[in-house]
Amino acid sequence: MMLPKEKSKGQVFIILSIIIITVMIMLKTGLNISQIMENKRYLEAGLEQMQFQNIRNEALKTIQISYYNKSGMTDNLNSFMNYARQVANTKAMDLNGVVVTAVYNSSTTPYAINVTFLNLLGTTINHLNITFDTSSNISTSISDGGIVKVNFTGDYSSMGYTMKLFFNTSYANKTDYMTIPFNTSKSKITVLIDLSLKSYRSEQNEIFNQTFII
Repeated sequence: MMLPKEKSKGQVFIILSIIIITVMIMLKTGLNISQIMENKRYLEAGLEQMQFQNIRNEALKTIQISYYNKSGMTDNLNSFMNYARQVANTKAMDLNGVVVTAVYNSSTTPYAINVTFLNLLGTTINHLNITFDTSSNISTSISDGGIVKVNFTGDYSSMGYTMKLFFNTSYANKTDYMTIPFNTSKSKITVLIDLSLKSYRSEQNEIFNQTFII
């Protein structure tokens, strides 16, 4: 027959065991939840990186599929970038940057480079200086979504040029360099896209510069 004192000790032992087991289960469950959340964030960041690469690839594809509408290439690219930005916003992501095209038509004389600059930075560009060869053009107060068009003409004889684009906003200064291959016998469009895709999970950044014969 168990004495009252021994019975009490046995009950305390059982209660402590239950408490210890409960705490261990809670800790294990908590660790699993933490791991699950970390895996979820990692997966979402990976999906955002894929989406960023898709935007890049589709932007370049827009130029390719516009081959038979050469005069509309730049407009089509800018329309796609604005659309991609709207889609990103619906997914709580910010797609910002600048989109620049430089079009050279081999059938025109004197030689001309037609430049279009699209501001997608999410803020006003206070000052934009585009320099090509020995010429430059300055524009001011370019609102978000605003477009600047500049034409450079001259006797361009080099096989390639580098266009310098300096712009500043209320929070940053930046300079991009755009490589433009040149050939008087072939019309070309050169594209520079400087993009960032941001969310609370991750941030993707890339600058790409590519030329197409048109």
